[in-house]
Amino acid sequence: MAEPSRSLQQQVDEWTRVLRETAKFSAPYGARAIGNCLALLHNYLTQIPPQPDRNRAKTFNGWVREVGRFPKSFFVLQEGGGYKVKRGRKGLKRQSERSAVRWRMEVSKTATTVTGELRNEASYSGWLFGPKEPGATPHQAAAHTLTGWPSVTDAWEELQPQMQAAIDEQLSAFLQKLAEPGTSGNFAEGGLTTWTTPQ
Repeated sequence: MAEPSRSLQQQVDEWTRVLRETAKFSAPYGARAIGNCLALLHNYLTQIPPQPDRNRAKTFNGWVREVGRFPKSFFVLQEGGGYKVKRGRKGLKRQSERSAVRWRMEVSKTATTVTGELRNEASYSGWLFGPKEPGATPHQAAAHTLTGWPSVTDAWEELQPQMQAAIDEQLSAFLQKLAEPGTSGNFAEGGLTTWTTPQ
């Protein structure tokens, strides 16, 4: 005599139990996905754009990005255009903060959540890398937009395909692991049980 099919309620109960148990297995995959997304954003935002023309304003621009301001006498005009800074640091007005070394990335996990944070702790970072929306405080200053600095708005929009791929990769790996026999002693034997509609 054939065994009766499991009732719909039995299957719902089993899937509820299975999904409750997935939290302990999903957290590492979620952490990797978020960490990979943050790494993409970090790599994008840490690209220092080319130095703009030093003579574009009324006064000579002696600022060297991520270093400080040099006197004009420290710059040597090169063949083909552009300037080279002489060796030595005498007379340099060093930059008080360097955004390039103030990046911090953290991924934290709880029993049910994974949270990621990428931040720059330089006091001016919001005006350098911030969103382009003028109403935001802080937001990327127009001068930095014009001189090619990346913003979180640019990064978020341009990196969507890569971040989605990073998430999909870990989701696929998680689902593959979840379907393996013996993934959890609390799962039905043989991994995830196939849903069948009772006859």
